[in-house]
Amino acid sequence: MTMHFRPTMAKRMGLGALAGLAALAVQTAPAQTVAYWDFEDGVDGQEFTPAEAELGSGGSVDTVNSILMRGYNEQYGPAWTANTADGAGLAMNLQLNDGPNTSSDGYVTEGALHNWSPTAWTIETHAMLRSLGGWNSLIGRDGSSASVAESDFYLQNNGIDDQYRINFLTTGGARWVLDAAPAEGIQANAWYAIAVRSDGQTLSMWMDDGFGSGYQQVGTLDMSSQTAANNALVGSELAWTFGRGWYNGGNVDHINGVMDNVRFTEGALDPSEFLPFEVGSTLTLVVNPDTGEASLRNDTNEAFGFDYYRIDSDAGDLSTAGWNSLSDQGVDAVGPNPGESWDEATGANSANLLVEQFLSGESVLAPGQSLSLGSPYAGSGEGDLEVRYARTGAGLQRSKVVYSTIELPGDFNGDGSVNAADYTVWRDNEGSTSSLAADASGNGRIDRADYNIWAANYGATLSSSAAIPEPAAALLASLGVAALVGGRSHRG
Repeated sequence: MTMHFRPTMAKRMGLGALAGLAALAVQTAPAQTVAYWDFEDGVDGQEFTPAEAELGSGGSVDTVNSILMRGYNEQYGPAWTANTADGAGLAMNLQLNDGPNTSSDGYVTEGALHNWSPTAWTIETHAMLRSLGGWNSLIGRDGSSASVAESDFYLQNNGIDDQYRINFLTTGGARWVLDAAPAEGIQANAWYAIAVRSDGQTLSMWMDDGFGSGYQQVGTLDMSSQTAANNALVGSELAWTFGRGWYNGGNVDHINGVMDNVRFTEGALDPSEFLPFEVGSTLTLVVNPDTGEASLRNDTNEAFGFDYYRIDSDAGDLSTAGWNSLSDQGVDAVGPNPGESWDEATGANSANLLVEQFLSGESVLAPGQSLSLGSPYAGSGEGDLEVRYARTGAGLQRSKVVYSTIELPGDFNGDGSVNAADYTVWRDNEGSTSSLAADASGNGRIDRADYNIWAANYGATLSSSAAIPEPAAALLASLGVAALVGGRSHRG
């Protein structure tokens, strides 16, 4: 039998309102981690199995039982990436039809997960999907022990209404299916922490969007029509897959995205025990509370385009007179007609809201690069500003606001210019959470985001014009830095 549950109440109430609705079962035995991949054992951009290596020989090793998550080869295997949720460390990059990758997935062929058949269990991952089109399987099994079309296990983004789905076969023969999502839905290019837990009688899904609300229950399913023993996962020799699924004899539902922190636990964890999760800023609003100046900055490790943003202030701390909108500046305009450039929302802008959109184009920011918005902040000190934006063609996302009085981003030694000496300050303190002279991003850690800001501002001085020169390739190469940061892309 197949049991379906779509938590319409969960969708209406959202993440925060459901935090206390679940009564969690008391575990009779302590939970134990069976496998945990944090993907910190590679190099940014390196394939799990490089072109010259034996097929399926490379990959990432779990930190508990040394289980190898393999990549088949350069064409079909994943790679390590520095594009993580919080901007620190590494993750697993899964690409479709990009570079050497036709598709990419990881798989496990041996170890403690094989013939794993727990009654109580928790499976977690952090994931970002670049596209929500169709079905996207984060974790699966490579076949069916019951000789049916469906695999024994799926954790996936469903191809029906973009909720997340847990779908698994039990030892008692039931197939339990739970679809769930936060009230605001799932957005492409946004990171989520996902945790699915079963105590043998109740299946629940928990999600965290990384913006401070913590893990919240988004769906639950009563499985008590079977005994706890019969609700155990089916144990088999079938490979576990990561970044794709299996259906009716074929490999399907490859994701285009990034996965990090994949953990399997025997035991139903309390939400307080789930993997910690924090999202680093993406399109960050940087505000100088002394001058009212503000800018939009790319604090990720990848260039991206956006075509909409809005700034809200319940306190009325915004100034339409001080705001130098992207429309006013003619940023990336592709023509003179409405929609061919950034356009302010007619009649909507006020002391409580500033909003503009680009219907027929976009602005693309390199890592660390900024766009000035003039002086739209009229408050004092740190205010109540909130920012939402949309990557090109995607849904609305929240981002962060950083209040900073730094006059020249990237000038880590305070000498009035951004140069090689500032790179040395960053290099000598990379990874630090205490020596923060080079914390240009304001996230409390010296990391790649701070390097990106330095690189984007290289050559600027306090007396220079607002235009920021591109980094000198020869100098950056001589410093041994990882990548060059170019100027903004223009359409047309």
